[in-house]
Amino acid sequence: MDWQEKTFHRVWHWVKALKGWGLNGNATSEQLQRDAQSVTLEAIRPELTLLARLLTGAPIEVLTAEAEGGWRDQFFYLPSAFCLGQSSAENRSFYVFRVVCLSGQRQLGLNWEPNQKGDLAESRERAAAGAEHLLAALTPNYPGLAAIYATFQQRLLEQELPEYWLWGRWMVPLQPLSAAVGKPSHESEKLGDNQQTVLQAPAREEVNVLFEDREAMDM
Repeated sequence: MDWQEKTFHRVWHWVKALKGWGLNGNATSEQLQRDAQSVTLEAIRPELTLLARLLTGAPIEVLTAEAEGGWRDQFFYLPSAFCLGQSSAENRSFYVFRVVCLSGQRQLGLNWEPNQKGDLAESRERAAAGAEHLLAALTPNYPGLAAIYATFQQRLLEQELPEYWLWGRWMVPLQPLSAAVGKPSHESEKLGDNQQTVLQAPAREEVNVLFEDREAMDM
């Protein structure tokens, strides 16, 4: 089995789990202890990218965020690593949860408009405020999502961490959503070297936040 087939089979397992059985539901406590370890975004980026594209029908690129991340245009920003779960499978399910939620946020348009701008705190608050609506829209198709949400809500509570790690933050799009949704991959290839530079650069959501903070200081 080549790597494309392995990637597809892993993503298909995730989709089936989200459809009804959750993730890691059959693992024993001993298995969880043996398997406990951090999961990095880089290690599962191909699977997450495929999952994002299957869910959205768009040429999504998964990039590393400097914090909780979010989405803008065809880019999903996610934390570089996650280790709050009791197993590597549970930590992977965090990334699956985030990709499904980002896909839902994108479909529902839960983000800043191009002519809007909020500070970091407000951007996090907006994402959290839309969580109930988001879950209500997603769970009919992905009932397994509720169990994953309950698990990580508890993990964050145990570590006294804020829930914005589950929802990310609102971000200002680089272009109108209508221009980004469903954009064929051959069109994105026309960007050539410029697109490659964007994909290799650090996560841009932090750059915007710093820029906005500097603007506020200069006022």
